[in-house]
Amino acid sequence: MPGDSFRDVLAKIYLENPCKVLSNPLWKTLDKLDDFQTTFGSDAKGVNRLEASNLESLFVFWRREGRQPSLLMRRKLETVRIAMMHQDFLDPDVAVGFDTRRGYFRLLHDHKNVHPSQLPSGFRFAQVDTGLELLRAAAFTGQEPHILQNWVNHPVFAPDLWLWVIDEKSSQPVGFGMAELDTTYGEAALEWIQVLPTYQDAGIAENLVWELLRRVKDRAAFTTVTGDLDYKAIDNPGAFYRECGFSGQDLWWLLGRN
Repeated sequence: MPGDSFRDVLAKIYLENPCKVLSNPLWKTLDKLDDFQTTFGSDAKGVNRLEASNLESLFVFWRREGRQPSLLMRRKLETVRIAMMHQDFLDPDVAVGFDTRRGYFRLLHDHKNVHPSQLPSGFRFAQVDTGLELLRAAAFTGQEPHILQNWVNHPVFAPDLWLWVIDEKSSQPVGFGMAELDTTYGEAALEWIQVLPTYQDAGIAENLVWELLRRVKDRAAFTTVTGDLDYKAIDNPGAFYRECGFSGQDLWWLLGRN
């Protein structure tokens, strides 16, 4: 594909199979590409490989065919400190060379069947006032305020996709959910769904997800979600999102070397 930039090629391949190509939403990768050397290859069938790396990290690695890394890539993996690899492309021998290994699931909702949201009686949705309630949202989620501020400052911020669930009896928030929206490529992504422990198992979390999907279904082609396989607060976080209509079997591994 002479003349095409890596960004253009990556976007095209990503949109064909988002969860297999990248471990996070496309815009997050595009934001960081300037820090990496990039290359892609093609044959008669089209693009067949994508790579982005520097001396410290392997940032993007995708193969249309031939799942195992090439000899050249194996040598690179012997020197980098961090590598993000899809399960299908991960050579077990390569993984042994790293000290740490952390897994993530990656799922997609195609918006073809969005369940209507209906909170239990006595609860309502309220939009988060990110100008006045950012500290409150940070305290609720356990995040540093500057992390939430970064989300607000990003071009994919959509104010109507930051939601509280309010207990009408106490007028206090008992749930929080947010999503980001990339209108350039038609991707939405769930970033945070949280419900206070005493209000869990009441359908609040599911309705947060369904309400966010309802709000993005006509503004994006699909929604993705990424989650930690070792997150101890949820027995099986991937199963929760599948119950909300997400699908896929893609697993990613963050490999680290001390």
